[in-house]
Amino acid sequence: IGHAVSQQSLVQKKGKIVLIDEIDGIYGTSDRGGISALQKIIRTTNYPIILTANDIWIDKLRFLRLSCKLIQMRKVDLRTIVKRLKEIAETEGVKIKEAILHEIARRAEGDLRAAINDLQTLGMKKVDEKDLELISWREKEIPIFETLLAIFKSKDWRIIQKAFSSSDKTPDEILMWIAENIPNEYEKPEEIAAAYNMLSRADVFRGRIIHNQAWGLQAFSNELMTFGVAAAKKEKYRKFTRYVPPKILQKMGASKGERAARDEVAFLVGKKLHCSKKRTIEQFPYLSLILKKKSLDLPLDEEQIRFLKNYT
Repeated sequence: IGHAVSQQSLVQKKGKIVLIDEIDGIYGTSDRGGISALQKIIRTTNYPIILTANDIWIDKLRFLRLSCKLIQMRKVDLRTIVKRLKEIAETEGVKIKEAILHEIARRAEGDLRAAINDLQTLGMKKVDEKDLELISWREKEIPIFETLLAIFKSKDWRIIQKAFSSSDKTPDEILMWIAENIPNEYEKPEEIAAAYNMLSRADVFRGRIIHNQAWGLQAFSNELMTFGVAAAKKEKYRKFTRYVPPKILQKMGASKGERAARDEVAFLVGKKLHCSKKRTIEQFPYLSLILKKKSLDLPLDEEQIRFLKNYT
């Protein structure tokens, strides 16, 4: 990458743009120093660099964020996706009704790449309604900011439940984000007090879950931190609120190594189980219990197995 951003082509008159994809997915010893190297490259580059990430708020990107302009990529609207799919179908000579293209676009939920992949998956010169059975709905994760928006700006339990279950953060992380942003959203003292009361009760259940391994209580904790906090407001605030990451995450440098180990294990196990990092971490307590009684076919070394076995 260093050579690509510093050397100019002898044959190309135009400049170039360098794209580095999913920088938050750097794992393991082979990528050690990758983030710090990127920071040096950004300072010396002759060309603009675009970095993409699923989660820009993770600890290892905190210094890199200071060197970048943050741009949130929003979902592509349905009509644009349908138009693009139609262009591809015409170019490839695929006969397909616009209603089917509309359904493929709707299932993609704003993800143009997913819609194109679904069209490619069908892989036929003529596509009918019955062929839609070959593609399925995806479990989409949404950014934490959308989860907070649903909790703070809505009282509809369906909207809140969907935003919570689809969040790219774990329940523990969501709790910290809510705690940090309650005073940013709510203005009336009684609302702030009621919201923190709900959050403290959720944290009590969380403590019981961890201490007694009573995972059946997770639902109560989740409802208190979401529906409880949402119900604390008397009416929706129509102002724009800038949600900020929890300060406590910035003070967790001492546990940085442990969290890095956790993320690496989650990445490796997640690939095996075809799960996201968040979903995999949620299964760690169960995997820990199983590993204490029997071995599992997991792509982990002895140290990582020991970490997972002792996970609490």
